[in-house]
Amino acid sequence: MAIVALVADTALAFRPQDAVPPGIQVPTVTPTAPVGDPGPVSSRDRRVRADALPSSSTLREAARAAALVTTTNSIGHGDAVRRVSDIGTGVLISTCHVLTARHVLGDPRLDGETAEQRIDIRFHTLPISREATDPGEAITRTAVVAAWGRSGRLLDDWALLRLDRPVESITPLGLAEDACCGASGWIENALAGYPADRFDPTAPAVWVDPDCGRLTRLANGVLATRCQATSGNSGGPVLAFQDDAWRIVAILTRAPGPREMRTGQTYAIPIGARLRRAIADVDLGVCGETSPPVPY
Repeated sequence: MAIVALVADTALAFRPQDAVPPGIQVPTVTPTAPVGDPGPVSSRDRRVRADALPSSSTLREAARAAALVTTTNSIGHGDAVRRVSDIGTGVLISTCHVLTARHVLGDPRLDGETAEQRIDIRFHTLPISREATDPGEAITRTAVVAAWGRSGRLLDDWALLRLDRPVESITPLGLAEDACCGASGWIENALAGYPADRFDPTAPAVWVDPDCGRLTRLANGVLATRCQATSGNSGGPVLAFQDDAWRIVAILTRAPGPREMRTGQTYAIPIGARLRRAIADVDLGVCGETSPPVPY
């Protein structure tokens, strides 16, 4: 499926144009990005494919947990049904659960119409070595929403997804301690995801920015970052190297469009108290649609 159009700059999910019938205008929400300055940004594109990193790289291994999240909302009734797809990034936090940004899931209720929602999760395995050419088979799952942030605040732009069956060949990533952002806070940070300007629908690959620099906590609690990201990175993990391992600091929520990617600001949602409580309340060892989703 060719990717030929992106949603507005501040919403990092992107949509395949051919998912929408001709003549249908799909509304997109363009929330206002928070105001803040994470410091100087680089005009050089630092992003690299994860499989181009050395096979011994701990970041390469961590990037395996980045998932391609595709949500299809079927809206309307009978012959009037139209399908709208949104594509973003998520991260495996248990063998049965993926964390992402809520707006990656699109809006299952547009114009007062009910909708059916399908969420597909895909992990792209990496070659054993940089010289290997076969990336291996992709791991695919379906998912349902287990919990989500229900307020309209930017800090609640998150969703926890429950997979239909476990992913046992990829190591889930743990959560970083909440130590941002002073002199002793997170300094070595990275980002993993599926940016639209590097997206190949025939062979999607995980891309990483290995050097996001220091994070800055803004007055509204959102983190300003120097991570290079654009549409498609939404929901992707901002990682910190802590206790000899890459851990999840935050999930990406806002970034500039592809043309401004190298010099624009990006913003992320920290793994705060409410999100931690939601994760603690969910039985992370259970897959499948076992209970209704819980708002937080």
